[in-house]
Amino acid sequence: METEAAKGFRLNSERHYFSITNGSHEIVRVKNDPISGLIIHKVSSVDGSGIPNISFIIYDSNHNPIDQVTTDQSGYAYVDDLGITGKVYLRELEAEGYILDTALKTVYLRAGETTEITWKNTPITGQIQIWKKSADDNPINGFPAGTALEGAVFEIYNKANRLVDTVESNHRGLAVSKPLPLGRYTVKEVSSPSFYRSPPCSVHACPFLEGKSADIQKRTRRADFMKIAIGMIVRDLLFAHPLTDFLDNAEKYGHALDRVIIVYSHQADSKAVEELRSRTNLSLIKLQSNERALLIMKEIGVRHSSIHQLLYCPLIDAHGLIPYGFNRNQALMEAMFTGTDYLIFVDSDVRPEVLRKTPDGAVQSEEIDFIGAHLHGLSLGADVTSSDYSGYNILPQASFDGMKDLLWGLHKESMADFWQNSEAHRGLVIQEAQNAEPQPTTKVLGGNLGIRMSALTTLPSFFSPYYFYNRTPLLARGEDTLMGMAASQSHIRCLDIQTPIFHDTYGDYPKVPDLRNDSRVRDRLYYACTGWIGRNVFFRWKTGHTPSEFTQRNRQLAAGAKALSRYTNDRRFLYLPDIQSAAESWLPDMIGQYQKSKEAWNELTERWFGR
Repeated sequence: METEAAKGFRLNSERHYFSITNGSHEIVRVKNDPISGLIIHKVSSVDGSGIPNISFIIYDSNHNPIDQVTTDQSGYAYVDDLGITGKVYLRELEAEGYILDTALKTVYLRAGETTEITWKNTPITGQIQIWKKSADDNPINGFPAGTALEGAVFEIYNKANRLVDTVESNHRGLAVSKPLPLGRYTVKEVSSPSFYRSPPCSVHACPFLEGKSADIQKRTRRADFMKIAIGMIVRDLLFAHPLTDFLDNAEKYGHALDRVIIVYSHQADSKAVEELRSRTNLSLIKLQSNERALLIMKEIGVRHSSIHQLLYCPLIDAHGLIPYGFNRNQALMEAMFTGTDYLIFVDSDVRPEVLRKTPDGAVQSEEIDFIGAHLHGLSLGADVTSSDYSGYNILPQASFDGMKDLLWGLHKESMADFWQNSEAHRGLVIQEAQNAEPQPTTKVLGGNLGIRMSALTTLPSFFSPYYFYNRTPLLARGEDTLMGMAASQSHIRCLDIQTPIFHDTYGDYPKVPDLRNDSRVRDRLYYACTGWIGRNVFFRWKTGHTPSEFTQRNRQLAAGAKALSRYTNDRRFLYLPDIQSAAESWLPDMIGQYQKSKEAWNELTERWFGR
């Protein structure tokens, strides 16, 4: 029996029996397996710190699994004796808070040696946002309940109970951590503002996991984890307004916004960006360059074809145009990846106000609790909340024979009375009554729209097709119509929150839009018509109707287009029937766009919510 093995080899404790006779010799072969150790050091690519709780599978040279190990609190995983030498493979199983490295790494083990490798991972980061407010009226300093408090100090600990950051609330009661790897954190208040004391329980679990950041609205008695984001789609971000209007509005009515999500296609002004970042967390996404989404989708295993479908649009580079649905989905994805609970879309030409008439008949704007109205609807169990606009309608004041024909041909017959009476109201929509209770609806408007993010498992994504007329691309409207259809089919609950917001349709309110003499107004109406045409062709297919059912509508479109052309002296409107025909010929391509978009979106949500 072997009592001591050679260096680098495992002791063979097996007993070997043999006999020796006179004049003979016996050869006994004792085999020793080599000892080969392995140390894996998992570290952050940013600061070299060890990453705990990362698991690996070890495979032999034939790709058979032979062991599984997990890193300790310092990021080390130790394997003392694998019993083999030569080539082995390592595969990372999970990397909470870091981009998963899916590469199969090759390591060569030598007998009697311990091989150490260092393996880096790139962290996925986010920030913890803490809002400090007074729980009650303070008789000493006179601050009422809900007042933002400056000077509260908080310590943030990771799940290894290591202090990772110390933050202090500013004059708005806001304390924001440095970028931190995703994980689970606790927050402890260690110093209170003057004339206040720390709450009895000051440590709060902070779920900051799997692409989801954390928001703590910290009062002296409770923590609120609901995260609300404002989303906006623009071509160019030139000014912080009107987003600052919505931030001011939220603060006025006591709503904590976690972030603003802006999706833009061309340029962003640095001063506007700086101003917004000084107010809140800002997700600034440039189309065709959404690297965060790219990395996350790769990490969760979304196919390359689906990633390409979701992140890249050929129209942008070739023509500078972006389908409306494609835009909005970028904001939806960012809301998903940042752990947003409720996303509220606004447009760049709206404000948290409504137009009302005074007793003497004058029109004036009135600020409304915009965020509160949406949250009220969502608190009633809505998946989607929406409402209409006040301000100048997309149909400006006009008077010509053929209005009804045109609107019926465009499937906008519900607007016929409004347009025919525009001489009296000048195309202005005014909210006559005070806000009523939310009501079920199938009408969804993208510029006044709230979405419960957990509903994305059943909620359709935004989609609007594009088509060509005389080699010119045209964008279909109605990117939000799919959500209205889902509501009508009772797949989701959609509420009209009865809270219209002010829509400065032509950017120069209170100037009355002049359809006949202002080319901007005519352009807006023309592209609205081509957008409705594209939408109508697609949704006729989506609802199972055939083009033959709309022969009469096509005749009405031709008559109405001719009348509008005469009224405006703009020949473009004469071509609306031809554009209708072009859209019909593009229907197979529209269907293809839809199927690809739907397939890619479903894959993303299944991967994300199914994890």
